[in-house]
Amino acid sequence: MPIKLVLRRSYRGGNCFTDWPAVHCRIQLEPVKTASSGFHRRLAELVAEMLPPGFRDADAINCWFRAVSEVREQDEFAAMRLLPALALTLQNVAGARLEPTCCHAASAGPYWDLLCTYETSSVAEAAMNLSLRMADAVLSGAGVGQGAKRQFQGAFDRFIGIARSLSMDLSTMAVVRAARARGIPAHRISDNARFVRLGQGRHQRKVFETLSSSTTAVGSKLSNNKAVTAELLASVGIPVPRQYGLLNDQQLMAAVEVIGFPLVVKPVFGAKGKGVAVGVATKDELRRTAADALRVFPGGILVQQFVPGAEHRLLVVNGTLVAAAQRIPASVIGDGRHTVRELVDVENQNPLRDIDFRSVLEKLFLDEEADRVLAGQGVTRDSVPQVGVRVFLRRTANISTGGTGVDVTERVHPAVANMATLAVEVLGLDIAGVDYITPDISLSPHASGGAVIEVNPCPGLRPHWSVKGSGRDVVSPIIDGLFPPGCSSRVPTVAVTGSLGKTTTCRMLKEMLGEQGYKVGMVSTDGVYVDEERLRPGDWSGGEACQWIFNHPGVGAAVLETARGGILKGGLGFDCCDVAVVLNVADEHLGQDGVETLEEMARVKATVARAATRAVVLNADDPLCMAMRKDVPPGCDIVLFGMFPEAEPMAGHARAGGHSIFFWSADGSLEMMIGRGSSRKRVMAAAEIRAYRGGLIPHNLQNVLAAAATAHAMGVEGTVIRRVLSRFEANVGDNPGRLSEYEGLPFRLIIDRPVNAANLTSLCHLVQQMPCTGKRILAMTAAGNRRDSQLEAMAAAVAACFDHYILFDWDSLRGRKRGEVSWILARRLGAAGVSSEAIEIVVDQAEAYHRALTMAHQEDIVALHCIDTGLRRDALFHLLKTGPPFSPQTYRDHMRQGRKRAR
Repeated sequence: MPIKLVLRRSYRGGNCFTDWPAVHCRIQLEPVKTASSGFHRRLAELVAEMLPPGFRDADAINCWFRAVSEVREQDEFAAMRLLPALALTLQNVAGARLEPTCCHAASAGPYWDLLCTYETSSVAEAAMNLSLRMADAVLSGAGVGQGAKRQFQGAFDRFIGIARSLSMDLSTMAVVRAARARGIPAHRISDNARFVRLGQGRHQRKVFETLSSSTTAVGSKLSNNKAVTAELLASVGIPVPRQYGLLNDQQLMAAVEVIGFPLVVKPVFGAKGKGVAVGVATKDELRRTAADALRVFPGGILVQQFVPGAEHRLLVVNGTLVAAAQRIPASVIGDGRHTVRELVDVENQNPLRDIDFRSVLEKLFLDEEADRVLAGQGVTRDSVPQVGVRVFLRRTANISTGGTGVDVTERVHPAVANMATLAVEVLGLDIAGVDYITPDISLSPHASGGAVIEVNPCPGLRPHWSVKGSGRDVVSPIIDGLFPPGCSSRVPTVAVTGSLGKTTTCRMLKEMLGEQGYKVGMVSTDGVYVDEERLRPGDWSGGEACQWIFNHPGVGAAVLETARGGILKGGLGFDCCDVAVVLNVADEHLGQDGVETLEEMARVKATVARAATRAVVLNADDPLCMAMRKDVPPGCDIVLFGMFPEAEPMAGHARAGGHSIFFWSADGSLEMMIGRGSSRKRVMAAAEIRAYRGGLIPHNLQNVLAAAATAHAMGVEGTVIRRVLSRFEANVGDNPGRLSEYEGLPFRLIIDRPVNAANLTSLCHLVQQMPCTGKRILAMTAAGNRRDSQLEAMAAAVAACFDHYILFDWDSLRGRKRGEVSWILARRLGAAGVSSEAIEIVVDQAEAYHRALTMAHQEDIVALHCIDTGLRRDALFHLLKTGPPFSPQTYRDHMRQGRKRAR
């Protein structure tokens, strides 16, 4: 196979390649000349053969063929860019409305990275798969004959089936696009349903097609019962046709005696014109149509008085008539040459027509009902209508049965508009479609004899988009009702990335925003939190967990720890944030997921900076962070933090009037200052910062600066910042698992999550500064996906700091053999001069904790390496709470129960 798929991912938001959601395929090509071999022309031929005739003139396909025509011979990049362009085109053919510019191709050594955006990721994945299969067939030398055409025609049909089952309908897509155009976030709650969340947290609204969170259940149920709706409307003076609810033949004949022919028969509960018969003129036809209606909806039928005139759909949104369309039943117009059957075939080639609710118009069908309607006009399928003669195929005018619409909003009589808004108000609906029949919409109901026949609580918008008069905006009023001018749709959001200190900084920010009065949602390596409640334990630093926070109706602000792995594997998980924070770029995780250098790691973390809308907070002491200033979006403030305010680039930033936060040594006291340009203002002394622990944890000053700078950029008051920093401690209550001391044991216990040599150096500094007359004991491990050199650096960092080392394997081996990590650490400790008697390998994590805790005496200091601050930290705390003797089985049991709860 010329094309080998190396990697496939779906990014939920901005990513390392683009600032929009995308499906990413990395492919490897066999040595083959793509452009010079006419690849693009032969691929275009295969696409043309694959598509049904009705699709070939669609705008989406025209864009594709224009892209093909722009490919020059020998231009391999342009030729490869056709593959994501084809995947995007296929999505648009299936009903999406994606911008043709949202596709991307890039060469990466022996690979090509291909990306295209999506509305539904699974649909995009299927489209990309089909594109790659077609390209592979072309590169393999396959022709575009009948065999290839049949093969890919079947594949195309299967793709369309997948897309129809998963894609959003037109009304929902229109609401989503209108919301996003206003900056309102729109998130599809599930790929398997058409429910969408607009807005975030406490500002959110949910929609399903044109149903919204404001639509009352009572109003919806009332309007779905056509019999009760008519009674209620009549009681307030709204004209409705006379009607009877019926179930048996005797009642049918009694209704004829009272109302007389012609009649309308419809289900009491129904939609989309199904089971409706109009103009019933005989008793036999009445019995047949009543039986048909009961088969469709067994809940009962209505027999109504026939109201002469044209059918109109009146769209009412929040008490205002925003559009009116005259609906025309499914029909064709004669040309004097073609039969009715041929005219239907021609009209069905219209790319606006399809067979579901993801197209503006529905296909026309010739069936038994069409034959009866044709017979009533004196024609058959094989008749040739004269030029300009309209031949109807249905009596009902629903768009869902093939009808079309003409905009008549400007002709609506004021009394008709008032009647429509009253009908919707009586039913208690916010958005509704009123079906009104009248000979002349410009006359009042009294003058025309018009009547309301239905009120629909989830009105489709297609009548207002169909062939004529389709330019009217019927979506903006819906958005206005959900989010009136001046109403917020987003919650204040911070995204924090970096190699070290993310979780600690996020915890400080969460406390500051909470103290400011927000109900704060946070995702981190420790779990998903709303205020003090942990909704899910474990590492959720990025990806879909961000949307869990935004789904919570109580959340008023969000703090999102955004780790490297989440960005690389699933994108940001959000579209934008108010403030982005980049703490530092270290050698953590190099060699993983294709990131080999610090510069490449910096490009990954710069993805977060590009998502900011208000400010970007950068570490002035880290050159790679400072290089990200070029990634800051226009209009965003750049806030620098650092320990060296007189050094460049912070001094230059101050000269340019920039905003910064730093520590300043004055009169022997280390003071935190906030500055704008040359002005400076004291925040607090370092000695007042509890997480600093009087100098025992110096690296926490960087986290403090980042948190304070971010909080200030978010509008948090200075008194709040000081109050939080003066109480936030490095303990298991405020910052568990981050150089936190666990109290209540006979010996001193430090729990930490060091992931590299720099972290371990900080641990050593703390332990060495603590008074100790006994032994210093370290239970240590490392993640198996680190390079050998990184594991050795970690061992070297602690080699001279402890008296006894207990080495174990993290139970997630991450590609290593059991015992391999422990052996590498032990070997490096030995090479650094640690005696073999001081090194103990206890491979099992629970046993290692048990060994460290049981060997400790009253004057000892024990440091436990807890590589995960989720389930494993919980299990460790549970073990500690049981007190001596510490049982490894207690730890294992709690871990097992936690995993069950997580599932």
